[in-house]
Amino acid sequence: MESVKNGNGNVNDVISEVIKSINQNQDSTFSIMDYLQFQDITNQQIQGVLSVLSETENKLNGVLSMLTNLEGKELGVETKHVIKSFNDEAEFKSKQDVQKLIDDLFD
Repeated sequence: MESVKNGNGNVNDVISEVIKSINQNQDSTFSIMDYLQFQDITNQQIQGVLSVLSETENKLNGVLSMLTNLEGKELGVETKHVIKSFNDEAEFKSKQDVQKLIDDLFD
């Protein structure tokens, strides 16, 4: 680009430099998308673990409350209701089947 600014370059050199810059930007964009996807997957996994732990805590608190009530003691343990973004009833399916259907549409 400097050669064009100075008036020493030709159009083909400029085009080559622009294409090189575009490819570098595209590579950077794909890298950013990969990092974001990794972060999203990691967040989903953490939410899944938190969901299981929260459910386990609530069940254990319920058992503890029942046991203390049998002994005539009042424990005062409350179960927590946590708003979660993770759907623990979700079904996970193979993406290969979906990809095959998409590929068949374009054949």
